[in-house]
Amino acid sequence: MKFKTIGIIVNPAAGADSESKKETFNKLAAKLKQYKLLIAPGSMGEEYLSKLSSNHKVIGGQEYFDHRDTISIAQKMAAAGADLLIGIGGDGALADISYGIYQIKNDVPIIGIGVGSTNAGSLIRFKAAELDNFNLEDLKEENLNCVLAFYQDKLVGLGFNDCVIGTTIVGTLGGKQTDLDAAQRIQGRKVKGKSQPIGTGETTVLKNGQAMITGINQQVGQIIAAPVDNRYLGKAVSGLLCWSPFLNYGAALAAVSFPVVQVNVDKKVLDQTEPFNLSQLLFDEEDSIELRGIKPGAVLCLDGNPHLVLKKDDIIKIRFKRNAVRTLV
Repeated sequence: MKFKTIGIIVNPAAGADSESKKETFNKLAAKLKQYKLLIAPGSMGEEYLSKLSSNHKVIGGQEYFDHRDTISIAQKMAAAGADLLIGIGGDGALADISYGIYQIKNDVPIIGIGVGSTNAGSLIRFKAAELDNFNLEDLKEENLNCVLAFYQDKLVGLGFNDCVIGTTIVGTLGGKQTDLDAAQRIQGRKVKGKSQPIGTGETTVLKNGQAMITGINQQVGQIIAAPVDNRYLGKAVSGLLCWSPFLNYGAALAAVSFPVVQVNVDKKVLDQTEPFNLSQLLFDEEDSIELRGIKPGAVLCLDGNPHLVLKKDDIIKIRFKRNAVRTLV
């Protein structure tokens, strides 16, 4: 693929410290010196450059100092003619860039340089330490699938790794990976949190209007929806997921009795949770998943990025989308 104009967006809140992100940014910029670069403003890119050259242009502004700026700047870069967007951050930042592009129905490809806490998603193409091997000429285009999350019927974001209803996210605090309070993180604060069950007796997971999982019949610690792929082929221990490649299902949902998206758990605690109960269902583009009766205070998170705190009687809908965005691999 031939590129002329490349946009770079840094997530200033990603796991790495400021100096590490600055080093990553400048190493990447040096690799791309033959292209016109669109740079995000302030702490999202501009402040890492020693000086702007004629080959650099700052796009957008920091208004909210959260993921809304990432979405807006990605859209502005696409409108300014970027034919590739590169995000420096974690899974959540790349999901926000993708959401911005998806909203305006633009198909500019997106790749990520991972400096976040987990970097588990399919949009993270390189880790910061691997930039010596970064060469656009070696990469080829690929389409990525995702799950779409809707709050009160309004699309709020995309998840390429997962969509989680829980109370914590995995993040970095004091240089260490830990569980952060998801509701506090929405307010811009990093506070250590403890994962709590999000189910009630009224919790219901419906597929195409039919109740499939209920809080009356099982404890619900977290609900997780995610695209699936051939990694589960023949892995019978993964339950329904081992059939998904044969049946051409694109996504799965799991309601788990114990919150699994957490890192602050030791073997003794884990032993006390056994037997671990998990209910699964598969779905595809023609299906609609609806979540009702979630405990107030639970948080909707997409690729580790908390989006909103749920209230009583809120309804979340989840769908699967094939070929949602383009990336390079």
